[in-house]
Amino acid sequence: MSSPKNSFLDYYYIDVSELSRVVKERKPSRILLQVPEGFKNRSYEIIDYLRGILGNAEIHIDAGPSFGSCLIDVGVTEKYDLVVHLGHRRYPYWNPPGNVVYVDLQSRTKPDREVLTSLINDLRKHGYVRLAVYTTAQHVDLTKDLIKQLRSNGFEVVNRDVEVVFGCWFSSLDAVKNYVDAFLVVAGGRFHALGVGLRVSGSKEVVSLDPYENAYKFLGEYVSRVLKTRFAKIMKSLDAVSWLIIAGSGGQYRPWIINELAKLITSSGGKYYVAVTSYLTRDLLIDVDSSTLDAIVITSCPRLPIEDFHDYEKPVLTPGEAFMALKKVFEPYVFPW
Repeated sequence: MSSPKNSFLDYYYIDVSELSRVVKERKPSRILLQVPEGFKNRSYEIIDYLRGILGNAEIHIDAGPSFGSCLIDVGVTEKYDLVVHLGHRRYPYWNPPGNVVYVDLQSRTKPDREVLTSLINDLRKHGYVRLAVYTTAQHVDLTKDLIKQLRSNGFEVVNRDVEVVFGCWFSSLDAVKNYVDAFLVVAGGRFHALGVGLRVSGSKEVVSLDPYENAYKFLGEYVSRVLKTRFAKIMKSLDAVSWLIIAGSGGQYRPWIINELAKLITSSGGKYYVAVTSYLTRDLLIDVDSSTLDAIVITSCPRLPIEDFHDYEKPVLTPGEAFMALKKVFEPYVFPW
């Protein structure tokens, strides 16, 4: 039997404590496994590892997109006794179906000591001694150790515990943003760090520590460039009359935002249409777009306008940006809504 050259479990630790409890309690016969994007080809190895816990249950792999715990297709999950959602925490804006259990996935990858020493020296050199530290679900254990190291080196970390952020949810950020010198985000890539920067309108430096790249970056200039692009989109939509509101499903269905947008559009003499999709792609957007539409606002995932449609030919806005344009209020930048 062939096996991966490098075992998935060499790089990640699966916390099965909650899963074991739920399986013993519910005794499911049909189970759906949801694995984050980029890991789906490791689903077979994960299933083999979990067999001892899941027993003789029939296990299916969810081949649909799994970019976060907000994007769960309830039409699929309702067919199963248990849904094992791996690698994400529960989405704070939504109560998922009762058959969904979240299983923690911790990365074993850590930055070198030299990188951490350099980071500490750079933070101190810039005068960033009071910090808010955030991370993603995969790096909680690493971040616990990092916070201890920062405090032992004289930094004030305002977080009481390790705090996980999402692409559109930022834990204690609003409460502490005026009391810190900078934000430190432990995560792969700059997606979550950018979200933090947008949430505070670029008012404070955001430092990204990427365990996979074994590197850190100061992202203030990058956040500023993104904000300039976003304000340009807002300005282009000021005279929009015909709007397309794109709604999502599950944790990305936000009727209160749709209703508020509809009121603002109609009160300003405009008109709107609503299109619904559980997963929005560029091809789908092109297909539903029309020359009669002036602007598009995505209420499902507010990161899509920023990462996926920043170069679209007409303004594609987040809910916060649409509110800014419709209310003609341009400070501060509002993200996500």
